[in-house]
Amino acid sequence: MIGDATTRVSDNAYGSDVWPYSYDFTTLEDGELQFSSSAEVDQLGAAAFDDSEVPIGQQVGVVVTQTSYAWADTPNDDYVIVQFNVTNTDVNPKEDLYVGLYMDWDVQAYSDNEADWDASRALGYVFNGQQIPPNPNYYGTALLSPDPASYRVISQFVELTDAQKYDYMSAGFVQTSSSGPNDQATLLAAGPFSIPAASSIEVVFAVLGGNDLDDLQTNADAAAAKWLEIGQQTLQPSPNPSKRFEITSAFPRPANDAVRLNLYLPAPGIVQFDAIDLLGRTIPLQQVTYGTAGEKTHSINYWTGASGIYFIRASSPFGSAVTKILWLK
Repeated sequence: MIGDATTRVSDNAYGSDVWPYSYDFTTLEDGELQFSSSAEVDQLGAAAFDDSEVPIGQQVGVVVTQTSYAWADTPNDDYVIVQFNVTNTDVNPKEDLYVGLYMDWDVQAYSDNEADWDASRALGYVFNGQQIPPNPNYYGTALLSPDPASYRVISQFVELTDAQKYDYMSAGFVQTSSSGPNDQATLLAAGPFSIPAASSIEVVFAVLGGNDLDDLQTNADAAAAKWLEIGQQTLQPSPNPSKRFEITSAFPRPANDAVRLNLYLPAPGIVQFDAIDLLGRTIPLQQVTYGTAGEKTHSINYWTGASGIYFIRASSPFGSAVTKILWLK
C-alpha cells in the first residue's frame, strides 16, 4: 500500500469498491518480475510498476522499483528482504506519504490465527496455537529501514476503504495484537515521508518465517544485520542542517546527448553519479570531488544503453538525491 491522503491510496488489497481486490498497480514495460543471482545474493528479484491507471484525482503518482534479496544458507535462509524505491512522478511534492505491507495470513486454519508485535525489532507476526497438535511456526514482517513505523492487526475478514487503509498506515500503534483466535491480517507501514518532485525514498522490509517465536526473532535479527551489511551507507551530518544535499534541477528533459545537473553540496566531498533503470539495475557513471560547498553544476554525457526512463542518483557523504529523466538516443 502507498498513500498520501485518505482519498489517494494505491494497493492491491481488499477494497470496498472493487471485489475482491484493488488492482491499482500497473507493471511498467519490461518491469515484470525477473530473477537473477550474483556473488552476494543467491536470488535477486526485480520489478517495476506505477499507479498511472488509477483514475485522475485518486492516483498517488508514483513509480516503484522493487528489489528482493534471498539466500539459501543459514542463518539467512528464512527471510526475504524487499526493498521499495518510490519516486514521486508529480510536478508537486508529496507530503504525509506512507508505504506499507498488508499481509492476509492464513496459518493452517485461518480462523485460529493470532497476531502480536515486537517493538524492539519493528516485527509484526502471526501464529496458530489452536491446532491439535499445535503448529509451532511463526511468520511475520519487519521494517529494516530506519523509518517511523505503524503497525495494525486487523482481525476478521473486512473490506477496506481507502480512508481506512490510510488511517491504518498512519495511525501508529492502535491495535498491535489480537484479542483471540480469528482470521488475522497485519499492516506494517513506514512514514510519513516528504518527497520532492522527481525525487525518491527507500523503504525496506523483511518477510520472515520461524520454527517458533525465538527462531522468528533470531531470523529478524539476521535480516537486520544482513541489510546493514549490503544496503546501508554511513551518512555524515551536514555542517549546515538548514541546507541539505540535493539535485535542484536537471536540464534538458528529455535528454538526448547530455543532461546538466544543478546540485547543492553543504560541504566539500565526493559525489558518485549513477543511473538506475526501471528494473532497479544500477549503472555507475562518474565520481566527482568537490573542494568547496555550495551550488554546483555537473554534466553527464549519454552512456551506452537503451532509450527510456532512468533515475539519476547522486550519492554524497551527506545523503543521496535522485531525479528522473527520459533519455532519447
